[in-house]
Amino acid sequence: MSVIITDEDVKRSGLSEQQLKIEIASHLYAVNVFTLGQAASFCQISQSEMMELLGSKKIPAHYTIDDLQYDYNNIVNDRNADYK
Repeated sequence: MSVIITDEDVKRSGLSEQQLKIEIASHLYAVNVFTLGQAASFCQISQSEMMELLGSKKIPAHYTIDDLQYDYNNIVNDRNADYK
């Protein structure tokens, strides 16, 4: 599916094309439609840049206890592999 936003619509919004992309992606991230990677890709920026933008808009990260456990296990496993 394609959505067409005309130059006139962008101009009427008072935002640049990039700012409008960021607003759309931020909203879709906030309502759990986009992941961080999808939002960053949509805006053609890095995930770290997207995280900064979301933070500046006071949009919390989608980071669950399961994500924390997964990251922790990866760190422990990597550390154990280094000592073998």
